[in-house]
Amino acid sequence: MIRRALALAIGLGAVVAFPVACSLGLDESLIGREADASTEAGGPDASVDSGTDGGTLFEIPDGGKCREDKECKANNPCLQGRCELGRQVCVYDVCKQPVCLSGTCNVQAKACSTPPIQYKFRAFAFQVTQGGVGCGGSPTRCFAAVHPFVFVGTTNGVVAFSATDPSNPSPTPVPITGLPFFPTAMVASGTRVYFLGSVLGSAPNLRLQLAWVDVPVDPFAATIPARSVLANYTKGSADVLVAGAEGQALLVNTSIPSFPSAILSAPLVEPVKVDPLTLAGFSISQAPVAASGNRIVMHQFVNNTATFSLETGVGTPTSTNGGDQPLTSFGPLAMNQQAFGQGPDGSLLWAVAAAVPTDAGPPTFIKSAKLVWLLADQAATKFETTTAVDVETYPAATSLGQQVTGPVAWVNKDSALVAVAASQNLAQTTVRLVAKSGVVADKNFGVAVSVDRVGVASSAGYGYVLTADSATQATINVVAPDCAP
Repeated sequence: MIRRALALAIGLGAVVAFPVACSLGLDESLIGREADASTEAGGPDASVDSGTDGGTLFEIPDGGKCREDKECKANNPCLQGRCELGRQVCVYDVCKQPVCLSGTCNVQAKACSTPPIQYKFRAFAFQVTQGGVGCGGSPTRCFAAVHPFVFVGTTNGVVAFSATDPSNPSPTPVPITGLPFFPTAMVASGTRVYFLGSVLGSAPNLRLQLAWVDVPVDPFAATIPARSVLANYTKGSADVLVAGAEGQALLVNTSIPSFPSAILSAPLVEPVKVDPLTLAGFSISQAPVAASGNRIVMHQFVNNTATFSLETGVGTPTSTNGGDQPLTSFGPLAMNQQAFGQGPDGSLLWAVAAAVPTDAGPPTFIKSAKLVWLLADQAATKFETTTAVDVETYPAATSLGQQVTGPVAWVNKDSALVAVAASQNLAQTTVRLVAKSGVVADKNFGVAVSVDRVGVASSAGYGYVLTADSATQATINVVAPDCAP
């Protein structure tokens, strides 16, 4: 049972098994169909049109790889280019001012509005009116951010919102076109977002629904076109999708004890076959919980002590395990109380609950929720415990069965956005900015849902917190980590 629960936590930032998605009754003839030419507006190379005279007001930069801000040149007065160092790609902010100020772009006048609006750490919150959280109601499975957009899977389909103006309390929804199924999971990797659908048919004629978007650098895009394929598939299920290296994604089947896995690398062109291959060499009680680049992180608890290993050669016949590494420095830990956050460089964050030690027998109480910088990058081979922060401490009688750890999102190499159960009310959640040096004072806020109903994401220095308020309602909080409380 423990092994199953751990496997289901891979890449999700959650520690509970997610519900099985319902049948959607979709028309398979639509799957894999290319979007109409009329839906291509707003692609990466699109221009902004006035809509009145058919003329182009200004062109959008192409973006591309970079190492410093000066390589990201904007060719219109509304855009400020900068290099997002985590992904090493150019991103463009709309009318961004220094000291956490922003404005809107007057497209006709080719100018930013004045005066600019100031925003703070918790910049704004807005309602997702398209429906409740999709993916079986899991905020961690249906939430992703790739600047300049944040993506939400709802019960009525996937929608994106422009993320260029943190001061905007009601960003315009941007439809995702050409996506013919409701995802069961989605994940951001590089400049892409991948969508996982259901396995259709029966053996040996199984088909897997897959789709992706190459996120446009154009912050004014009116639609975002998706591409989808109906892949020939060799396994009966596919339940986990996690970010890989360089815009790739890892697909993991946790229903089979050898955890067959495959690397997805868009663009995918039909006919395409997805044939997950077994992982090998890991300890019998270990299960996949996260990824670092294209390596899968395996894990188990032994007597309330965490043990990790790295699986390389994923998706090949020569999958290899690097050997167990026990992490004993924290004392006893709460088993099944953990979440993981991956950085674009393959670094790995680990949120875990520390237990109160006992003289004899297993622990029964939780003392704190910790954040650990576990792997430095995708080249690191040693799991580290030297950089660890107590994010929240709990009253002495907090039961080991109470979930306190929530999802975590990498913000930059030195800080993260972490959701934990609020110490004074475990049915609510506190979201904190945590640096390697400790919890950042005053940069936190509370949301009135339990920690298992929260998702977090980040991109280009901004954070996003999704709360599943009810079966039909959700909220996105926009977080600007560099701004004042």
